[in-house]
Amino acid sequence: MDQFYIYYLICFLANIMIIKYRISIAHKLKLLDRPNIRKSHKFPIPSIGFMLFIPMIILSLFNLYIEGNLKGKISILLLFTSVLFSIVGYIDDRSQLSGKFKFFLISIALLIILPLEKSFIVNYLIFAGTDYVILLNQAALFFTVFCIFFFYNSLNFADGLNGICLSLCLFWISYIMIFSGLNIFYFIIFVSLIFTIIPNLFGKLFIGNTGVNFLSIIFSMIFIDLYNKNFLKFDEIIILTIFPCIDTIRVSIERLINKKSPFEPDKNHLHHLMIKFTNQSIVFIPYIIVCALPIILFQIGINSFVVIFLSILFYLILLSSLKK
Repeated sequence: MDQFYIYYLICFLANIMIIKYRISIAHKLKLLDRPNIRKSHKFPIPSIGFMLFIPMIILSLFNLYIEGNLKGKISILLLFTSVLFSIVGYIDDRSQLSGKFKFFLISIALLIILPLEKSFIVNYLIFAGTDYVILLNQAALFFTVFCIFFFYNSLNFADGLNGICLSLCLFWISYIMIFSGLNIFYFIIFVSLIFTIIPNLFGKLFIGNTGVNFLSIIFSMIFIDLYNKNFLKFDEIIILTIFPCIDTIRVSIERLINKKSPFEPDKNHLHHLMIKFTNQSIVFIPYIIVCALPIILFQIGINSFVVIFLSILFYLILLSSLKK
């Protein structure tokens, strides 16, 4: 509807003011990220980047509902879940919640919310280039919760340097728009991420756990929706997210081996290791190039299982060279 364009314009004007007065806003919200031994920035930076995209994305969801392109029940559940994830992130930004408590809280919330809408659940696994289907039956809900939580954790793990998390989301939404079709929701996500990544790359603000949590549930629901509508196959989603996911598995295993919590933060992620060979301010560029390689191979016709194998092999070789 036409009036929504006015609301979008108001949001963008508000975003400009948020960037201008980011320090005072961060002080009032108590969201000033201060440097410490495991953080690379030298001065306190506002963690309010989420304010640049959450209102826009929620507005576009409401727009879809008003235009009849999104069922009321689905829109309410999406809104409730995304707000819940954001609140958990906001509390985490302010109080540093333990990994175990976040795992418990998010898992319980998903186990309650997902059964309310069948389109949020992955009931079977289908793969590109094969007609074989794996039915999940009673395991469907728990498998879906596992996938969402794992994706949420992977995106959180990737949010260690400026531009990494946001460029990953830009890469995913660009791929979705190219191969699944453009709509106002995807376009608003794309524009909002562009608007946010610019000050983030210049070290003006972080998106914080609030922003990462919000993006993780939004993209989880997008992937599940496109999968259930047969726009994406399961192995295609794996290929799209394979490097952040592999890195999460590897870092978690290494922490357990070293008798540390898998949720304990460190500077052992792939993007941290890449700093050895490139400037920190532009490390997101080689990182995204690496993440894009598997889906490029998939799109030129290489079998998805071969792409996954080559991606794992490439990751191990890259990791070995970076750790020398």
